[in-house]
Amino acid sequence: MGIAAAALFAAGPALAASVQPFDDTRKLCAGQTARLERLEGIPRHLLSAISVAESGRWDEARQATFAWPWTVTAEGEGRFFATKAEAVDHVRALRARDVRNIDVGCMQVNLYYHGGAFAGLEEAFDPPTNVAYAARYLKGLFDAARSWTQAAADYHSTTPERNRPYKLKVVRLWNQIRRDAAPGDQRARPVRIARPPAIDFERTAALNARLRAARAAAGTAVPGKVPGIRRDQPDAWRQVRAWRPGYARPSTARRVAADTVRTQWRTGRRAMEPAAAFTARRRAQLESWRRTMVWRRGSS
Repeated sequence: MGIAAAALFAAGPALAASVQPFDDTRKLCAGQTARLERLEGIPRHLLSAISVAESGRWDEARQATFAWPWTVTAEGEGRFFATKAEAVDHVRALRARDVRNIDVGCMQVNLYYHGGAFAGLEEAFDPPTNVAYAARYLKGLFDAARSWTQAAADYHSTTPERNRPYKLKVVRLWNQIRRDAAPGDQRARPVRIARPPAIDFERTAALNARLRAARAAAGTAVPGKVPGIRRDQPDAWRQVRAWRPGYARPSTARRVAADTVRTQWRTGRRAMEPAAAFTARRRAQLESWRRTMVWRRGSS
């Protein structure tokens, strides 16, 4: 698994017997990885790709590799067993020789580091339990890395020189599994989520205080949340419109209207305008706009 000290990357486990039936056993790991991907919100086929990288066994008849649930890796050697009982007996024999660094099951969970998560060897080899623990472990790695591909690499090892080739292997398997999936089945793409920047609330508060003090010293802060700097914007706008090529100078009526609005904002009369007066003014503006539009259409 991720932090196993002796795990072979390039070569899969060797055959424990010359002929071993695949039948329904080859579906045990695949069924559980697909189920846990849905339940835990893991991108489809990613957990399956990791399981194949960990316990993949070649099926000559089908010309394909499947994750095998009765797989044991220890002392740099991986072995497939025909039954769960044979795999459990092999682990007991290893422990009798004081071997502790042992990977087991579909996801090759390391018993030295993670053995306490299971009630016993039988449960550690149980595909639903083995895959469920690996799925939770992978999600924890994703929470830390904010990247599913990096989480897959860290599943094998957190040492860069060891997890980089493993990540490439998992990504290759992941892409292959998705290509072999049913055409109508939409598969998730590898996702990398950028870690959001941390907010320095203390520094932000200090900057806001300095800004408020500067505005108060310049006399730009006015009641009603209308910054005083707004008073200068109509004049600046007029100047820009006057000299920019292709722009006509604002008409006298528009300049007077802008001056009136600015004066009303300053005196506060606009804010205290009765609702009826506001409605009548808006209606007059709308009627004027309609007359203007009719004239323009007729003159075109």
